[in-house]
Amino acid sequence: MLSSINLDIAKIYMKNGWRVVLVDRAILFIDIFVATGLTFLMQMMLWKYIYKDSGEVAIQGKTFSDILLYYLYVICLNRFNNGYGIIEDISYTIYSGKIELALVKPFSFKLQKMFDYLGGSLVYLPLALLPLIIDVTMFSNYTVYTGLGLIVGYLVLLVLSQVLCFLLAFIISLITFKSENSGVVLALYSILAAFLGGALLPANYWPESMRLIMEFNPFSYTMGAISEFSLAPSINSFLSCLTGLLIYICIFNLVSNKLWKMLTRDYKGLGG
Repeated sequence: MLSSINLDIAKIYMKNGWRVVLVDRAILFIDIFVATGLTFLMQMMLWKYIYKDSGEVAIQGKTFSDILLYYLYVICLNRFNNGYGIIEDISYTIYSGKIELALVKPFSFKLQKMFDYLGGSLVYLPLALLPLIIDVTMFSNYTVYTGLGLIVGYLVLLVLSQVLCFLLAFIISLITFKSENSGVVLALYSILAAFLGGALLPANYWPESMRLIMEFNPFSYTMGAISEFSLAPSINSFLSCLTGLLIYICIFNLVSNKLWKMLTRDYKGLGG
């Protein structure tokens, strides 16, 4: 358990992460309005043509409204659960040889970066809640209990997905210890997140041979799996998503600790 002093320090790290994101307003504008709005508009135009050309009311069990709502969830979650910045930050710390400066601080290096990441992500929280608000108020005919279940379930999964996203980004960032170019690490993360997270296609739209991988890989639990639960909320889909998140969080927490100890053992920076 964190002591009250450590909680105060954690708040400082989160506030710092929040401010760093807010300062760069140009990137914030691009993320929220351009990367989110234009991406959704492109998906809407593409799928409108696909549904019109096929003449089908539903494709793989999803109507046109369902697929639009799915991509709204995925695109907004992609901006919220985005480890690009934390990978860039950790890569810079490693390349500049400043890890020792972070090691003397009250928290471990991983916790420092996690609270930075969580603070920065709070800026995008309204964006992550946007599809839920639209879903509950405009797209669905849920009963009161189902609507409350969706809201509570979504919020729980949202918090856990943040932790999983950070662990994935942290592990990938450690490749920097063995790489001369951080751009390779950033590109690797971007490709894996887009391809495996569900941003290209829903899991059930892939060929049968790939469906299990696309549905149950760790990146899916940061975007696609949560979106699927939100489209058809139920106890079973919530428990399935929750279980996957908890299992991957435990696994990648252990893996990240092991990799950190192994890679920093021979690391040479600026000195003590």
